[in-house]
Amino acid sequence: MTDGSSRRLRPLLVALVALAPFALTACATGSGPGPSNTPTTAGLTTVQSTAAPASTSAPASPTPSASSPTPTKTATAHPTPTPTKLPADYCQAGQLTMRILPGGAEPNYEIAAVTFTNDSSTSCSIMGYPAVQLLLKGSVLSTAKPNTAHAPKLVHLGPGAQAEAQISDHITCQAPLSDLIRATAPAPLTSLHLESKRSLVQMRGCAVTIDPVVLSS
Repeated sequence: MTDGSSRRLRPLLVALVALAPFALTACATGSGPGPSNTPTTAGLTTVQSTAAPASTSAPASPTPSASSPTPTKTATAHPTPTPTKLPADYCQAGQLTMRILPGGAEPNYEIAAVTFTNDSSTSCSIMGYPAVQLLLKGSVLSTAKPNTAHAPKLVHLGPGAQAEAQISDHITCQAPLSDLIRATAPAPLTSLHLESKRSLVQMRGCAVTIDPVVLSS
């Protein structure tokens, strides 16, 4: 480069050197507001959970209030059967003679009787309902139901005395007539039983009841 050219460029270089600090300042601060690289939180809402942390322990049982009534279980009352103690003089099967006798008639009813005679020389007692069935050609037509309107009572039989239980047949139905009646003494004398002579006592197989044993009049 010639000396003339150098002399012309020197003032320009001096000017550029003098302006360099201002150019650097402008780069650092910028000439105006511009986008920032730092993320802003403006417009964002932070939500904090208020739910309690899940518990791994079992919930405590509620404690009943002192004023609350305590539930109680009421026991169900069941009737207890009253045992029947037989008297020392209760009749033995060998002391009694049992019969089935025809009876009279009442409106809408036929009547018969089961009798027990004390044929021994010693007094004895008997009590309860005999078991009675009406039969036809070997098949059961009807079984007598105890007449609970009359309560069983202990009957004392002297030697030769007789007790009886009445059979009542409500004959409003059209059932056939029996040809046989089967009877059994009240418990515990169930070994004492018999059947009527065929066709001696005939009753219609409708609603049959049996009374408890009473002293014959």
